[in-house]
Amino acid sequence: MLRLKILLGVVSVVAFLGCDKSVNSPPDGFSEEVAKKLEAVQVPHPEYEHWSKFEIGSYTVRQKQVAGKDGKTIVTTTVKLADKSKKQVVVETQITVKRGDEPELVNPSFTADFPAEFPLPKGMTVEQFSKPALKAELNGKESIEFRGKSFDCSKYTWTEVNEAGPMQVTVWRSDEVPGRTVKEISTTEGVGESSSEEVLEIYIAESKVK
Repeated sequence: MLRLKILLGVVSVVAFLGCDKSVNSPPDGFSEEVAKKLEAVQVPHPEYEHWSKFEIGSYTVRQKQVAGKDGKTIVTTTVKLADKSKKQVVVETQITVKRGDEPELVNPSFTADFPAEFPLPKGMTVEQFSKPALKAELNGKESIEFRGKSFDCSKYTWTEVNEAGPMQVTVWRSDEVPGRTVKEISTTEGVGESSSEEVLEIYIAESKVK
């Protein structure tokens, strides 16, 4: 769950950075931080480019099973394209958690807005925003079959460091799947915890334009 919070934090920062379209010299009185943001080069947002390929209503449901000393936890995540325009896409996420024998916790959905373009932070590349994590490294290509269809996936691997110790993460992603993630495996040896996430459902909405 810590990694989820980190990712959500990155999403919030990216969404914020994309809000300001002014990229010329800033007016007098602006702070140095704001001035740098305004002067950043506008580039296509990877999340917008990905989600805008789909029709509104397209979604993916993934289920993660986490096994540890405290038992098993099942996390079901639904990511859906809620809206899109020439300026931005709106992605809705809903997460449901089931811990052992406890009642299922159905969290309210939340949304993230991704602009068509955003000011690229100094020292960073667009490719970094396309990866599942800043530390992620492309480790080849693999095909994963789901309900009779084969998806060509990019395989990423990296190590996260948190209070529980190093966590080895491997993610398979495909641009053909809303949200990209097709499969994810992670292991935290220090606390004897592992997780495996796979796709449960993929729905690609059809265009209403004929």
